This record gives sequence, structure tokens and C-alpha cells, in this order.
Amino acid sequence: MIKPIVISDPYPRTLNLIFTKTKLKELKTKYKIIVAPKKK
Repeated sequence: MIKPIVISDPYPRTLNLIFTKTKLKELKTKYKIIVAPKKK
């Protein structure tokens, strides 16, 4: 099964701060996550 793609730009936070460990694991299981590069 091909996973849908999710583009994430959580700056200035990280995905670990936005989601609980359980929900982040579930998200990564169901979707291919592409995280935008950090801005400086």
C-alpha cells in the first residue's frame, strides 16, 4: 500500500512537541512525512 504524503512545517516547534509519542508513531505509520527544512 502506498502511503499518502504529508508535508509538515512545524517551525519553530518540532513534531515531538506537537504530537504525543503514540500519535506521532501512528502518523508515521499511516503517512509518509516530509518535514520542511529548518529556517534560521
